Amino acid sequence: MTSPSLDDKISRLFTHEWRGEKRISGLQGSAKAYAVSVAARQLDGPLVVLTPTVKEAERLFLDLAFFLGEEDGAPPLERRLHLFPGWDILPFESLSPQPDQMAARLEGLHRLAQQSSPVLVTTPAAVLQRVIPRESLGGAHFSEGQEVDREKLLWQLSDLGFTRAPLVEERGDFSVRGGIVDLFPPGSEQPVRLEFAEDRIDSIREFDARTQRSRSRRGELLLLPVKEFASGARTSRETLARIEERADDLGFTRRDKRALLESVREGVRF
Repeated sequence: MTSPSLDDKISRLFTHEWRGEKRISGLQGSAKAYAVSVAARQLDGPLVVLTPTVKEAERLFLDLAFFLGEEDGAPPLERRLHLFPGWDILPFESLSPQPDQMAARLEGLHRLAQQSSPVLVTTPAAVLQRVIPRESLGGAHFSEGQEVDREKLLWQLSDLGFTRAPLVEERGDFSVRGGIVDLFPPGSEQPVRLEFAEDRIDSIREFDARTQRSRSRRGELLLLPVKEFASGARTSRETLARIEERADDLGFTRRDKRALLESVREGVRF
């Protein structure tokens, strides 16, 4: 009698309703990714895979991409597999997360909210961070030929956390030149150029951030938030009071605390 294969052993875990903890031990190297890939094909729903460290998450992600047949050139939001990072900075540290990290987190959250069976590889530190409400992750869809109020779109970009710049070079930037709106949204490998004919989107193209030259036509665009906080909402008195209390706990000087509260009250990006 032949012993059951690894596929058979993993499949048995999903033959009944999932209850409690299930364990497979003794897997080494890429066998872990292979086991997860079998589980991903068996499960009808989201799968979140936790690894102890960022390096292990990156290694598992690459192995999983091979076993699941993920293509490198596929747009981020069209892939099933996603690496969900943390910010890698401490709260109240005088640093901001990298734009690519914030974009990757929002892409992952969008997948969990909108896709039927995404696979996210992440770490405990990344999933313990608070996130924006689920209803904020649906995104706004635009397509060629669509009637769009350009001024309203510019207001929407600012509300979603985009920063106006002379040239679009990083994720979260947007710029305006006559009837052209350039932006670099989460979920896009390259920045995107919207060409307007009055209040109608005439074309949507990717472009090279280095040369600023238009490239392939894509026809449609999904616009996701850039920041993981509700930047467009009016700040309540209760929120300001909690920030002030926390600033006191952390030993902020009166001058620094006043500057912080004023910036939050005025909606300054941070």
